[in-house]
Amino acid sequence: RAAELSLAEAALLAGLPQAPAALNPFDSRALDAVLARRRVVLDLMVKNGMITSAEAEAAAAQPLIFADPNVRLNAPHFTLYAEQEVRNLLPALNLPETYLTFGGLTIYTTLDPRLQALAERAAATQIAQIKAQHNANNAAVVVLKPATGEILAMVGSVDYRDDSID
Repeated sequence: RAAELSLAEAALLAGLPQAPAALNPFDSRALDAVLARRRVVLDLMVKNGMITSAEAEAAAAQPLIFADPNVRLNAPHFTLYAEQEVRNLLPALNLPETYLTFGGLTIYTTLDPRLQALAERAAATQIAQIKAQHNANNAAVVVLKPATGEILAMVGSVDYRDDSID
C-alpha cells in the first residue's frame, strides 16, 4: 500500500513513469540512472515545499532494498523451460536478451493448468506412498500431447524449492 512506502521508495516509484524501460531498478545497468531520477524527484519535492532538504538527503542515502526474489512460480520447471526456449529464439529474431525480461513480450504456452495441478498432486502422492519402502524422495512427470508434442504439464520435482531432494 502506498501509505506504507518510505519517502525513498515513493520517490523512486514516482520517477519511474518518465522512462520505465530505461529506469528499471532490477536492471543493474540502469541503477545509476534510477538513483539519479530518485534524486530529481526528491529535489523537486524540496523545491515545492513538500519535504525538507534534510529529509531529501536522508531518503537519497537509503539503499535500494528489494522484496524477496523467491517469488512462487506456478509450474516452475515448465516456466523456466519456456523462458529458456524463448531466450534461445531471441538471436534469430535480432532481439537483445533484455527484451525477454523488459520488452513486454506476451508468451503463449501449451501448459494446461488443470493437468499441471493433477500432475503435481500425483507426484507428491506417489512419493508419499513409496518413500519409506523404496527410499524415494522425488518424482517427475511430463504430460505430452502425442499428436503435436505439446507439453501440457511438467513437474520436475515434488518441491522445486527443496534442494535437499534429488
